[in-house]
Amino acid sequence: TSLGFFLAVLIGAEQKSLALLILLSSIFVFFAGAGLFDYRTRKRATQKKNSSQHSSFLALLSIAPSAALILFCIVRLWAYQDHFHTRPELLDFGPKNGGLEPTNIAFDGNGLTSFGHWIQGFLSSALLLLAMEGCLILEPIALLLTFYPIYNFFKRWNLNGDTFATSSYFNNGTEWALGSLSGMAVGSFLAVVLRRRKTTIVDQHSRSSCENRSSMILQVAKCTSMIICCIMGILFWLSVIGACIFSWITWNNCFDEDDTTCVNYDNGNDPKPSVLVYLLSIPVLCCMIPIIAWVCDCNGKKQEKHEEKIRHDPETQHQKVLENEST
Repeated sequence: TSLGFFLAVLIGAEQKSLALLILLSSIFVFFAGAGLFDYRTRKRATQKKNSSQHSSFLALLSIAPSAALILFCIVRLWAYQDHFHTRPELLDFGPKNGGLEPTNIAFDGNGLTSFGHWIQGFLSSALLLLAMEGCLILEPIALLLTFYPIYNFFKRWNLNGDTFATSSYFNNGTEWALGSLSGMAVGSFLAVVLRRRKTTIVDQHSRSSCENRSSMILQVAKCTSMIICCIMGILFWLSVIGACIFSWITWNNCFDEDDTTCVNYDNGNDPKPSVLVYLLSIPVLCCMIPIIAWVCDCNGKKQEKHEEKIRHDPETQHQKVLENEST
């Protein structure tokens, strides 16, 4: 959290670049530590894992669209520097609404607002990864914290629909997205630490010590949690996909229809279809990863059940005994 605040309050160009470097380096360290601990945990694991199907579903609802938003902002910032006059080292997305000033700069010195965006993204991803390790109550809280990027999209669509591609959707979204990336790193690390400390087997019907198996309230809570997660996840996906589409539609637009002086104006040409393909490929690829993991897990579980059924089949056991006697 202190790293996010450190990044949010720094306004000098050199300081911001240094703060961003420190933040990204810390994210890498947490991810690397989580990967190392997870590898060592799996090597000596003797207990069954929680349902990875449920984890893949949660990842599809929140982690995947968060990753799509992160990549979308990176592509907008880095890949089209000449078109929008961006400065990636300063997290500057270029002039707002195509004008000369002010510019769309993430973490522009408005510390509390920027930190508010960052901490929401951080908590959303971190709590969701911890929720995958067991506690039901964290799931809807994590998904509700995706409200800001949804609100950010609909607000900019309503206020800056004609110049969405150069609106402040991107600098505000980047602040949330960097928080989300930080939360993924820290949440992954903490989740692995919690997994290592577990001493009892947790099955898929009892995913948390805070759950009461015999309570009807628990069943209602599970249904309510799933409804909230699905609604927020769908809205989150729609906001990211909508941002890609409206960015393409307004790719070359100026604030006024007759204005031709904005930095992204392209001699009256329509935006290239290839740009839309590139932008939409980001959420599509991010969506496919948890879906593939889900399918692979389902196939793996089917194979495990089939092998277990064969092991407990009397005829199979008798046949194995005969084969051993014959040898």
